[in-house]
Amino acid sequence: MSSSGGAPGQMHGPPYLPSTQAVGGTPTTGLDDPICAVLILLFAVVGAFHLTLRVKQHESHRSRLGFLLFIFSFVRTVALVLRIAWASRPTNVNVAIAANVFTAAGVVIVFIVNLIFTRRVANDYVRGGRSKAFDWALRFLIFCVAASVIMLIVATVYSFFTLDAATRLICRKIQLFGATYLALLAFVPIPAALLALVFRNEVAREDPLARRRFLAKVQLLLLTATLLTLGAGFRCGTNFDARPLGHPTWFHNKAAFYCFNFVIEVVVLYIFAAARFDFRLRYRQPLDAEDGGDASDSAPAESSEKIVADRGSKWHKLAHDREVFGGGDWVR
Repeated sequence: MSSSGGAPGQMHGPPYLPSTQAVGGTPTTGLDDPICAVLILLFAVVGAFHLTLRVKQHESHRSRLGFLLFIFSFVRTVALVLRIAWASRPTNVNVAIAANVFTAAGVVIVFIVNLIFTRRVANDYVRGGRSKAFDWALRFLIFCVAASVIMLIVATVYSFFTLDAATRLICRKIQLFGATYLALLAFVPIPAALLALVFRNEVAREDPLARRRFLAKVQLLLLTATLLTLGAGFRCGTNFDARPLGHPTWFHNKAAFYCFNFVIEVVVLYIFAAARFDFRLRYRQPLDAEDGGDASDSAPAESSEKIVADRGSKWHKLAHDREVFGGGDWVR
């Protein structure tokens, strides 16, 4: 088996090395291992935070979205571990395939989190936002995500096992379609959040507490969606501008690869973690009614959720899943 700079024809059998330059190149132990180790630590810390907070929350406060953030952290950690393994065995194409698949497919988890977050904002604060049409639209988008990911994985893996030019062209078209769809998917929450600002309901306009929470959620949604769109747009653009092996350009270097992929994603996870400390998102008063009042008195009219706060734990001082992401009957 040839090195990463060799041509596919030099190999005796599948899997074959790709004929185009990979973004980030083949990892090396001297450079990539330290970078991956730092990123693994960052993902592990924020993943542990989201998981611990979920465990410490009252059952009525939990949401699957908080758990999905932990799953996303775990998947990105696996992708980085595979990249370290690839650096140790640079000619092992099977490890390269696994690393590329986890790197490309794992990000869809946080895309889905943002889509469901968008739906919940519309449900709570937008006129007509409780329409079942929004639920069906969300189901359709997530179904398309699953279909796109499956197609991307199959096309990516199969392209390593054939030298037929026509078959590789088909695989490339599938990869371009999938990358474009995922970039559009990452962008969807941005116009949706802007429309929510225009078509907010009476509660979001007249109730000061509801307006505060609504604006905080829209800001959180816009910030995370913008960062994710930046990363998805980079991946989509580099797929369309594929270069032959041995002819890299600026976006093939390791700095671009790590910044537009893992760094953006870990920043998004820490933004979601930091949102737990934002008192604007809380149903409870900032001081948790320390004067003896009932903390649930500050809950908004649009939410019938009973606030359960364990005063003996420091975790109740953070905004829980339902306060950050809202509630919903479809995905709890």
